[in-house]
Amino acid sequence: MPKLEVIRGKRKQILYFLGWNADQSCIYAQDSSGNDRVLPINLPSLTDLLDMTSQPAGLRYKKSPFPDTLPTRIQPVRLIAPPCRACEDYNPKTLTYDASKPMPIPEDWEIDYGVYWFPDDDDKVLISEEFSAYQAKEKSRFESENNPEPSKYKTLDLNDTAQWIWDLPVQVAIIRNCGGIRDKVLHDAWYEETGFDPVEMKSERFNFRESLEQMLVEPEQLNKLPEPQWKRLHARIKYIAHFEDDTICYLSDIKKTYNPLECTDIQSIEIIKDSKIVSYSLKETCEKLGRGENAVRRYMKRLGIDSEQIADVQIGKMMELRDKISKRPDLGKKNRRKY
Repeated sequence: MPKLEVIRGKRKQILYFLGWNADQSCIYAQDSSGNDRVLPINLPSLTDLLDMTSQPAGLRYKKSPFPDTLPTRIQPVRLIAPPCRACEDYNPKTLTYDASKPMPIPEDWEIDYGVYWFPDDDDKVLISEEFSAYQAKEKSRFESENNPEPSKYKTLDLNDTAQWIWDLPVQVAIIRNCGGIRDKVLHDAWYEETGFDPVEMKSERFNFRESLEQMLVEPEQLNKLPEPQWKRLHARIKYIAHFEDDTICYLSDIKKTYNPLECTDIQSIEIIKDSKIVSYSLKETCEKLGRGENAVRRYMKRLGIDSEQIADVQIGKMMELRDKISKRPDLGKKNRRKY
């Protein structure tokens, strides 16, 4: 059976692909111990996206959106860096938050992303250092200009009162993300911790659009999608699936595998398993075993294998015999004859 490598976080799982369920929302597979498993997957939702006129965008997946070839690997990916907040003030999945803390209403893409970053004590030290340098630079620029424009060097405090940048306390600068310094420090930390590269992520965004065009009924509708809606789509992507023909597809999520006995998938997976039995010719069998025709015929005779019914099970038995003989050459002489 074809091998499928699934990576969730830092955990890698090797599965053996059997097939898809009817709507391609689950992969049927076996684990390395031979247990049947079901792997639920999710494509990014399209139904709530709006076009440039604020009407439903009309994006729909094909009935069978994935390529006909087999999946080989599913791994984490991100297309944009996470949203940033001044503090841990709400749960992005439930929108529950601490009412005692100020909470700017999160944008749609921030909720879709599912997590956000906020500064710890070490981050605040870095932000303070960079903000102090930024304040000094802005004040120097202001003083060096002949007729400086004050509005260029002012920002709003927490009371929405204009203040000189160099008079703004660092605590307020963190909340206001003055000069974009807070988000820059947090994103640099995120890149370092996760290993994602901003240049590669830009390339992934281009690949995502190409992949999406192949999966949609009317891909031209993508041209009517405004930038904020693209950002929502980018925020939803968490995994990338690779296929045998080098096709890639982007997923919003994959779940933990589970036993099909826990649901109604048991009958479906058994039907797929029965239909996936592959018979091999003598030539293909020789290639799989790395042995000549005479040697393979001897294996089949010793194991009572019919040359018209060679499947994976029979291949496995012959491989075991082959390995035994390679360790004990004398076993190969038993009942040897020319064919």
